[in-house]
Amino acid sequence: MSPPSLQFSQLSIASKAKMQKSGPSQQSPSKGKGKARALPEETPTSSDEDSEEDESSDEDRGDSEDGSEDEDDMEGNVDLSWNGRMFALDHCRQHGPVYAFQIAYAKVQRYGVRISTNESGRPVCTCSEQGMCRHVRWLLDQLSRADGRGVQPSGVSPYEHITTLGLGNVCHRLHWELRESPDSEETEYHLSRKGASAGSHRLRQDPSRQTRAMIRDRVDAVCDMLATLSPDKFAHEFRRRIFGVSDNITINNVLAPRDLETTLARILVLNDNMFQQFQTFVPDDARASEYFRKMAEKAQYTCLLLDKYCEFGPDPSGTHHDLIWCAQTLVDIVGEIHQNITERQPLSSASREEAARALIDILRTVVKRNREVYLNLTWPRRRKHGEPQVDRNLYMRLIGVDNKDNPARGTFVVNALQDLPEAQRYVEDLEEISARLDEIAWKAPQPYKIKLHAVISQLKKDRPPTAATSSGKRAASSLEPPGSKRMMK
Repeated sequence: MSPPSLQFSQLSIASKAKMQKSGPSQQSPSKGKGKARALPEETPTSSDEDSEEDESSDEDRGDSEDGSEDEDDMEGNVDLSWNGRMFALDHCRQHGPVYAFQIAYAKVQRYGVRISTNESGRPVCTCSEQGMCRHVRWLLDQLSRADGRGVQPSGVSPYEHITTLGLGNVCHRLHWELRESPDSEETEYHLSRKGASAGSHRLRQDPSRQTRAMIRDRVDAVCDMLATLSPDKFAHEFRRRIFGVSDNITINNVLAPRDLETTLARILVLNDNMFQQFQTFVPDDARASEYFRKMAEKAQYTCLLLDKYCEFGPDPSGTHHDLIWCAQTLVDIVGEIHQNITERQPLSSASREEAARALIDILRTVVKRNREVYLNLTWPRRRKHGEPQVDRNLYMRLIGVDNKDNPARGTFVVNALQDLPEAQRYVEDLEEISARLDEIAWKAPQPYKIKLHAVISQLKKDRPPTAATSSGKRAASSLEPPGSKRMMK
C-alpha cells in the first residue's frame, strides 16, 4: 500500500530550507553514502504552506524536547495518532559520520468516498473537486492492488470488484487492521500502524515466547500454503510430516538437509517478514479455491478406487476400497468442504463458487452411480448372507434410503449448499439432478427431494436474469455425455 503521506495536498516540511542550508545535507546527494528513500520527494505545495510551516515549527520543537515519542511510532514511518497530524520520513542519507533524516509533517484531512451500485457506477467523494477527484483515483489505485494485478479489471465496476473479492479479503491484502467498534454492530477496518507486520498472530524470532495457539495458527497457515503449491498433498500431510501430531511445537534447527519443504516451513514459522511476503503470493482465497478443487478431485479418485476394487479386487496390501468405504469417504469429503466454508471466512465469491462446484460435482457423480457395483466380477468375492442393496449401490446408500444405513442421514450435499448463494451459477445443474431423481428406478425419498427443491428455489429467487436465460437459450445438460448435441429451435 502506498504511504499515506503521498496523498495529502496540504503538506509542509518543517524547517526544510534550514536543513538544506546547514550541515551535511548541503552536499550533493551523489557524494553521500547509503542514501535511501522511505517516501518519494513528492510534496505538493499550497497557498498556506508557509503559514502552516511557521505554526508547526514551534509545536515540533515543543513536542520533541522531552524525547518521549511512542515506541510504536518510532518503529514505523508514519504517525497518525497526534492531534490529527502526521509525521513521515521523507528521505534519509549518510554523509561521513552523520546520518541525515528529512522529516515531513502535515495535517490530516479526511474525505469520505462512497462506492455503491449507482447509475454511473462511479464512486462519490465528499470533496468539492469536479469530476474524478484525486481522492477517488487514489482509492481506486489501492483497490486495484487487492487482487495482485495492480489494475482495475476491465468492464468491472469498483463495487463489483470489491464484492467479488470480498471486503474482508480486500482489507486483509491492503493491510488494513480489523477493528470492531463496541458501540456499533458494523465492522470497521482501519489502517494498520505497523503495515504488513501487524496482526494478532504476529510471531517474533523466539517462538517460545508465543502462546501455543498462536504457533499452531501460524503452522496451520504455513502448511496450507505449502499444500496450495503441491499438486496432490493436503495441509494435514505437511503438518504431520514436518511438525508432528503434537501441539507442542519446537524448532531447534531451521535447516533440514535435503528437505526444502521442511526448511522453508520452519523459516516461514519463525520469520515474520518472509511469512507476510509468502502470504501475499499465496493469499487466503487462492488457498481456499485450491483446497475445494482438490477435494473435488479426491472425491473422483475415491470413486475410481471403488471401480478398481470391483474390477481387480483388494490391492496387494489387502485394502478393501469397497462401496461402504467409498460412501463414508464421500460423506467425510462433503463434511470437510462444508466445515472449511465456515472456517476459512472471509471468502471471496470466486472461492465460494469453487466450493459450490465441488459439491454439485460430487452430487452428480453419486446420482449417476445408481447401479449395483458387484455384478459380473472376475474375482471371487465372499458375499454376506442377505447383503442389503444399500451395500451394493452407491446412490442407494447415500441418497436412495432414509434410515440408519445412510451415513449422510438424508442430507447428502444439500445441507452444505444451503450456505452457498454462489451456487446460483449451477442452478440448472441442480434442476437436472432433481429431475433425474424423479426419473430413475429408485426415486429419492420425499424428505430429500423437498430439501433439494428448497435449495433450488432459494437460489433462483435471488438470481439475476442472464442473457442466456432471457433469450430462451438453454445450456447443454451437464448430465449428458461430452460431445452430445441438443437440437435448437
